[in-house]
Amino acid sequence: MARIDGGEQRPFRYRTIGTLASIGSHTGVGIVFGISVRGWIAWCSPAAAVHRPAELTRYPPTTMSREERRAYQKMNRNRDPLAPPPLPRETQSRIERARLKRSARRAPASTELGWDGRWRLIMIAGFFVAGLLGLSFTWPSGTPFALWVGLGAAIAWVGLMVVVRLAQRRARRIGLTPRT
Repeated sequence: MARIDGGEQRPFRYRTIGTLASIGSHTGVGIVFGISVRGWIAWCSPAAAVHRPAELTRYPPTTMSREERRAYQKMNRNRDPLAPPPLPRETQSRIERARLKRSARRAPASTELGWDGRWRLIMIAGFFVAGLLGLSFTWPSGTPFALWVGLGAAIAWVGLMVVVRLAQRRARRIGLTPRT
């Protein structure tokens, strides 16, 4: 910055404000501004207590002039502070062309109710949940009985899911539900 402004350049020197180490169990050790700290103070200091306020003392209170700050605020007034910067127009158009190519190559979605991945995932997850619920409710009755009840509940879940899917297909075929 000094060279840009035409001022005198100073050699770069880095002075650390200290070192900190967490050693577990809410304890830590460190040296901050030449003072040894240990225990809970050193443990929580990287988060808030010592490190951040000490680091803030190294920076000047304002780094921009009033005009620069107002221009910066005006430029970023309607932007989300966590959003990434916008892409250049040629990059946006290239991404859009690639998206259109992919959608043209992709086969049209089937309107039939099949045994797709989501349906299989629901069936398998329900199988395990129903089995574990049946097992846990009958556990005091004894292990073998509880295992049989859990297996029966899981099989009943799969049977129910198959019946529901077949009923959905039949309703779609005779026109009781609209196609999406």
